[in-house]
Amino acid sequence: MFTTAALAAALTGCGSDSDSAPADGGQGAVDANAAPVITSTALASVLENAAYEYTLVATDADDDELVYSATTLPAGFAFDAATGVLSSANVGAAASHDVVLSVTDGEDSTTDTFTITVAIDDGSVFTVFKDSVVGGWAVWGEGAHLPVLATDADDAYGEVVEFANFGDGDFGEGETVNGFSASALKQGNGISFDASAYRAEGSIQFDIKMTAAPVLTDTWYFKVESSSGQNGGQEFVIDTPVLNEWVHYVVPLSLVSAANAADLINLMVFPAWGDNEGARFSMDNLQIFPTTPYLDVRTPLAGDVVLFDDALNSDWAIWQDSNAAPADNTIALLQDDDLGAVIGLTSIGTEVAGITTLPGKINGLPDAPLDASAFAGGTLHFDMKLTAETAAPFDTWFVKLEGVEVKETSIPAPVLGEWMHYSVDLAAFGDLTAINNIMIFPAWHANAAGAAYSVDNITFSTEAPPIVYEAVDDAYIFESANDASYAFEHVRANWDTNAVIIDSTDTTYAKALEITKGDDGWGTVVAWGNEVATNFDIAAYTHVKFKVQTTDFTAVNVFVQSATLPQSEVSAELSTGVDLGNGWVEMTVALPDFTDFTWLALNFGRDGTTALVADVYFTQVD
Repeated sequence: MFTTAALAAALTGCGSDSDSAPADGGQGAVDANAAPVITSTALASVLENAAYEYTLVATDADDDELVYSATTLPAGFAFDAATGVLSSANVGAAASHDVVLSVTDGEDSTTDTFTITVAIDDGSVFTVFKDSVVGGWAVWGEGAHLPVLATDADDAYGEVVEFANFGDGDFGEGETVNGFSASALKQGNGISFDASAYRAEGSIQFDIKMTAAPVLTDTWYFKVESSSGQNGGQEFVIDTPVLNEWVHYVVPLSLVSAANAADLINLMVFPAWGDNEGARFSMDNLQIFPTTPYLDVRTPLAGDVVLFDDALNSDWAIWQDSNAAPADNTIALLQDDDLGAVIGLTSIGTEVAGITTLPGKINGLPDAPLDASAFAGGTLHFDMKLTAETAAPFDTWFVKLEGVEVKETSIPAPVLGEWMHYSVDLAAFGDLTAINNIMIFPAWHANAAGAAYSVDNITFSTEAPPIVYEAVDDAYIFESANDASYAFEHVRANWDTNAVIIDSTDTTYAKALEITKGDDGWGTVVAWGNEVATNFDIAAYTHVKFKVQTTDFTAVNVFVQSATLPQSEVSAELSTGVDLGNGWVEMTVALPDFTDFTWLALNFGRDGTTALVADVYFTQVD
């Protein structure tokens, strides 16, 4: 489920209190019992009419059995004593609700006291289309078949817009686009939407169902434009829609330039221009959110073995504490806003946790280990989010597999409140023929106490592990103090933008180019490239770096082209560059892993006059 606004209120009146009576009846003896310690933090703010869920998590140094209860519970909320989950399907109207939860070890008890603030939904989600078009915006298309409003066969979608790409006299075959617009030229009211406040963490989301595929292409784009029209517009390649199935799309607003985000007036979806004849598709739920859901969920491949995705394989069970006696299979799944049902694990420090097939750990299991030998040379995938930090700073985490062999490997520490995807090389675990324990845990250490974390999508795959790049020398495109690494057939090209490109007289660096905006061009571009037959491999490089000095341009679009694949386009604000002094900044932009690279281009747009560029090179960035 996606939140409709950032939940950013402070926890009000939150605290834990331990109440215990002297065990000696007041005679002065020391009570050696340790009270339970609450390690979770309640969600203190939620929008009106939304669902709510918080899991109370506690540890006990004496390993006593813990019993959870609710002392003060608001109307419409329920507390599950077996799982420690406080929940409400609908929190209702804006209000404040006091809550008191308690955990006891039979001798001492600790309370969790907090206030849930139900906030007014101020309309921070901007809905362009959901059953109808928002006022001031219009649906628009080109060619022989204009868009129509229709009722989808799937009741979950209701009213949708049906688009089609068919040329006619004014538009050539395969040369039509579609979308939603606030432009007065397209029947809108001329007032764009300012998404500047959403740009850091927000997203544009929508749903598409393709009902007829174009014959000549399977490349699709989402495009944003500002009031300046095509000048400065940005296209993003999206996954090809699935025939007759709804697909949800998320475009992070961080990819959109500041200029476009502040002035969104056209939002378009279309197959590749020039080849899109015959496409038909429906679109619904075009909305701009202040948040972005977790996007790194991996789609399993044919032949993968998925042990957990919303439900755990029946041969396995969740397991905590390797030294405990066999326990009943009672650990319940948690519900996560982004990923749904997940495995919740905790650590008391000197403890491991994960999933097991062993009846010696969880009663009733079939003792059916996984033969993962087919995945030798492959990858163990999973997603993890830290939900409570360790009591002391601690960042040593492991994945451990047990079976014929017992081996572990270190992994990057998870981040509090953020999902992370892990791809672990199975070569680290030796013999994979009989895996019966899979453990993910902070290292066995007292400082690991208090950690709570969620795990999802545990998958064995024959997919090769991620590439670990071997160190290579930087590859210079336009040199400063270094010789150029490549011979290009085309240098200082302006891509028909009419930009004027000359050597700069600036002496900060050994060499620099001066690029001046030309008359009537679509941008201000400097580019280097080769013909398709003389492409070369840049897959060993992760980023392109370059130095820029300008007083009036504010952003740069970096284009990277391939002989066979769709071009990559990344927009970067010049204000995000590293300040080098004397008005210069160094930009670092991610590269696609093209093995048949042909062109690199820097487009500074039309909002300035002159830019200096120096020291353009490909490099590796960790």
